[in-house]
Amino acid sequence: FDYPDTATEEEILTKIAELNNDEKVHGILVQLPLPKHMNENNIIEAVHPSKDVDGLHPRNTASLCSTGTHVGAEKIDWKDLSS
Repeated sequence: FDYPDTATEEEILTKIAELNNDEKVHGILVQLPLPKHMNENNIIEAVHPSKDVDGLHPRNTASLCSTGTHVGAEKIDWKDLSS
């Protein structure tokens, strides 16, 4: 979907909600940067984590940075970085 810079944040949030609820849609990509009048966090957080293609939703970003999600990787002791 291609929106003009004049689109409202509410229009975008409405479309994201529609796509989140559409079983035929498996991924949503938010093209950044957004127009200045839109709150980037609101838009990114509106995308369901399971459909977040970029991995920008806070839950996905946290999982990506967690060593516990990497198969075979040792967990990092964040209190003792000499290990």
